[in-house]
Amino acid sequence: MKKLLVLSIFLILIFTILTSMAFSEEKVKVNPNDFVTYKSPQGLFEIKIPKDLKLMEEHKEGVVYGDKEKEILIAAGVRLFNEPNDVKVDMPYIKEQMEKAIEYMKKAQNGTLVEGPKNYKDGMFFLTKMSRPPFPSPDKEVKKDASYYTFIFVKPKNEKSCAVIIYLPEKDYATFKPTLEFIVDSLK
Repeated sequence: MKKLLVLSIFLILIFTILTSMAFSEEKVKVNPNDFVTYKSPQGLFEIKIPKDLKLMEEHKEGVVYGDKEKEILIAAGVRLFNEPNDVKVDMPYIKEQMEKAIEYMKKAQNGTLVEGPKNYKDGMFFLTKMSRPPFPSPDKEVKKDASYYTFIFVKPKNEKSCAVIIYLPEKDYATFKPTLEFIVDSLK
């Protein structure tokens, strides 16, 4: 009888743990109506951008949206690595270029690799932590205890690189992650 009681308690405990794990990994849904679709005038790429961000720059091969108060910056475009026309961009090339970018960020910008490079769907990403904000300016003092994440996703498109780069405060990353994934998934 005692063995049956212990076994029952054990099974209930296992069920409780597994149930709580299943619910804790539930994906937060984003509302697609909270985004606008940016389409490159040249037809090079398109991406969904949160409506509350403002268009800051637009170039032939890229676009930048941001919010200075929230310290969020989203850049998207093609030819991130300034690859020559005769270079075919494929996953090995992207990985090689990402490793170079990570080294640059570590040395020149005092960055720390947080995650990656890792494959994600049809591309690859990495995440770094840096101490400088995406909008450095003389009137905004850089706080020593502040930190920012730089998320870079790149995939091949028409034999060129197609990328999205997102800068945001580290403290906002966990809550912004579902939005980040939605943006990355929307990149075409």
